[in-house]
Amino acid sequence: MLLKQTDILNCGEAVTPLYLRQRDHLYYCRRAGQVDTTKYGNKTQEQKARHKMSINSPLFVNPEASRLFFRGVDLYLKGDIDEALETYTRSIMLYDGISDAFHNRGLIYARKGMSEEAIDDFTRTIELSPCSFNAFYNRGHEYRKQRQYDKAKRDYIEATALYYPGEDAEKIVGIFTDNEKAEAVEFAVTIIKNGFYLCVQDDLQDILISPMYFRERAILFFDRLHTGKTILRHLKNYGERYELRVDTDFDSIVDNCAKQHGTALLTSSFVECVRGMQGKSYETRPVSFSLYLDKKLVAGDIGIQTGRIYTSYTGYHDLPSSGTVQLILMSRWLEQNAFAFLDLGPGLSDYKKRLGAVGMEHTVFKQLFHRWTGPRKDSRRLYPAQGFS
Repeated sequence: MLLKQTDILNCGEAVTPLYLRQRDHLYYCRRAGQVDTTKYGNKTQEQKARHKMSINSPLFVNPEASRLFFRGVDLYLKGDIDEALETYTRSIMLYDGISDAFHNRGLIYARKGMSEEAIDDFTRTIELSPCSFNAFYNRGHEYRKQRQYDKAKRDYIEATALYYPGEDAEKIVGIFTDNEKAEAVEFAVTIIKNGFYLCVQDDLQDILISPMYFRERAILFFDRLHTGKTILRHLKNYGERYELRVDTDFDSIVDNCAKQHGTALLTSSFVECVRGMQGKSYETRPVSFSLYLDKKLVAGDIGIQTGRIYTSYTGYHDLPSSGTVQLILMSRWLEQNAFAFLDLGPGLSDYKKRLGAVGMEHTVFKQLFHRWTGPRKDSRRLYPAQGFS
């Protein structure tokens, strides 16, 4: 799927390739840097970007082309796609050195289903900006639409190599058919064992398996777990009525997560890959945590264990505070069962900070990950068939 704004800005949030949304069009902000809305108040996106943009940018070689480019951005954000397309084209006719103009026009062509035109524009973007992760990724997506899988895979590999320098990208990007589901599961395990956050897409006629693209991972060390006063009072009043169960409600939690958050991450192929790890001789396995209040399921979490690390992928809650209670009890359970830490996945949100999580850059996380997932880290003994309350 086409990349969304968080992919473009690289602000430390999760980079899940999703369908194009209106705000995806802020590609130009990648040059401008992250925009601090508290600093710039009610200024337009154009003013914010201009304030942050280097005066050496190609956007300032031709002032009229630059003006039309930013006009195209504003038109797109207002939903006037056709006018934005025409405006970008006028900008390119005046000056064809603005890579962002080609990329943004390519996104519009892709949204209109005009793959050939989109590929041409993404290719031109790459010629102007050879290190454009977004252009390689989005061109790969258009090749997938055309079932040109060799070209698509090459572009995805190039994009991954740009995003994760030093990694062997060919080993962590794969495209599979419906008849290759067993191979897809094994490939997904390889990605996880290499310390990456798994992403499985099945929006087209195939299954794309790759890492999720983000800069920062949220890690919760158990001695840093912070339980706020409100939650402490809640547990004091209702603690005895809660029960945490492990590996008992996988399907129910998946269904509830899909209802609450959609299926952008929790695609059917992702669920099949995770289920395929169950009961096999892999070093990874799926885990589910269920929180019950008075014998009723009120919250849950789905993730994957590798060695002594549990990585949370998605969760849901039905009642106020039940999500936080579930995470606290889950953390206590993991600590008591000799896990090293809780991996909360991409992005260090304010909620994760309040719980005591810290942000960790990818290369640093991988070193810590391999320390606790080596061959001596026997994970099978860490699963007592019991609840926890």
